[in-house]
Amino acid sequence: MSTAMKSTFGLVRRPWGVFRLKNKITGEQTSLKTSNKQEAQRLLNDRNEAESQTQFNAALARVYLNGAGPN
Repeated sequence: MSTAMKSTFGLVRRPWGVFRLKNKITGEQTSLKTSNKQEAQRLLNDRNEAESQTQFNAALARVYLNGAGPN
């Protein structure tokens, strides 16, 4: 059985056509500064994916920082 995670963010389209990202938990909205639906959907998917993989993203950042070395 697969368990689907609920997404934290959703899309809201303002009357003048600009899309906003809405946090479903806090209700806070952030402008995506685009009126293109495909671009807004891509940004929404990116944000939800980043939110669901926070531990992986932090570990990946540590790997990059350790590999960079002082220049």
